[in-house]
Amino acid sequence: MRYVVVLLILLFLLSKFSLTQEIEVNEVGFSNEIYNGAQQDRDEAIIDAKLKAIEKAGVNIKGITTVENYQIKKDIIETNAEAILLPGFSIMDIGYGLDSLYKVVLIGKVAPPGVQLEDEGVNRLKLAKALIEDNTFKALEILSEIIELNPDSKVVEEVLYLLIVKGPPEDANERLEYLKAYYPESSYIKTSIEELEQNSDIDDTDFELIPKGSYKMGTKIKKLGGEYDEQPVRKVTISAFFMMKTEVTQRQWFHVMESNPACFKAADHPIEQVSWNQVNLFISRLNSEAGKRMYRLPTEAEWEYACRSGSETRYSFGNSSSHLFDYAWFNDNADDRTHPVGRKQPNSWGLYDMHGNVWEWCIDSYGKYSGGKCQNPKGPGSKGQGHCIRGGSWKTEAGSCRSANRAMELADTEANTLGFRLVKRIE
Repeated sequence: MRYVVVLLILLFLLSKFSLTQEIEVNEVGFSNEIYNGAQQDRDEAIIDAKLKAIEKAGVNIKGITTVENYQIKKDIIETNAEAILLPGFSIMDIGYGLDSLYKVVLIGKVAPPGVQLEDEGVNRLKLAKALIEDNTFKALEILSEIIELNPDSKVVEEVLYLLIVKGPPEDANERLEYLKAYYPESSYIKTSIEELEQNSDIDDTDFELIPKGSYKMGTKIKKLGGEYDEQPVRKVTISAFFMMKTEVTQRQWFHVMESNPACFKAADHPIEQVSWNQVNLFISRLNSEAGKRMYRLPTEAEWEYACRSGSETRYSFGNSSSHLFDYAWFNDNADDRTHPVGRKQPNSWGLYDMHGNVWEWCIDSYGKYSGGKCQNPKGPGSKGQGHCIRGGSWKTEAGSCRSANRAMELADTEANTLGFRLVKRIE
């Protein structure tokens, strides 16, 4: 029996050693196989292996290894590491956004030993970082430098495609014409046109059905972080409606308004710096295109009901703000800017970014809650002090992202923290 126990222990240790070997890294970075695996299985072992890789590359990660929450560890790694293209990888392998760092080597401000970068290589490094940070202005600047060094560089064609579909929507057509002129045989031309057409219109696929039901609207003071204007807690009954899965994007706004007032310009980021008045003009034009009154802003009661998605906790996912990193862009992880919609986890009704990214306008005027039970309440009307905004933003602390939290702005206020999503009537 003793030998069997010893054998089992040896087999266990061997399996642990094999796992370590499987996710081991070299001085340059992860192998292609490891990265493909990491895309599918971001478990704790892989996160720890990445930390070891960063350490071997000479990056100071003091403080990261003591963090117990692996999601926070991942966010720290992704938002602070520099990126360099692996040999044989193209810009398209990087993709767009923070998750793309699974396809690059995480290093410090200099390349690891043995990696030699020519002028174009240095620019590719900078370009990768600019794209990862959604900094399209910087990407365009670097792209110009690459074109001067090598007009035939494959990277130009690839990055033009990314900037067409991900960059500021007002520049998409100009960049598409450039791609057609200089790369007439490029497969990215057809792909760019298809993606622009698919992602510009607001249609039924952008909405989730919110079921009818009742809930307790508001939060008691000193309970779950409640504020005075969240009183009195009341039972509210809501009829079924459709709500957009995400906030309205800059591409969708530009498609209707032919302008883009956003501060953080990128096609799949939420539109911001739009007032309540401007939003209602957008809705009016959208309804004119539809030929009927299909769309509007949510009431404050509808918004909170949809955000809670059946929950009675501080957030749609529970009471602990430590999990907010998985669901929201707020001041602890947003890096002082908005982010592409739909990148975080949705609530249980399939709605994204109900916490954070941008505050969302509601149709109601802001005022004190009435007591007692009510059905489909619409706020105080003309007696209000402005219009309600909900959900918090990239700039707010965790408490402002609570499901019940309320704020207000005047109807003509424009800010880079203010956006919206639509509701659609059921026919």
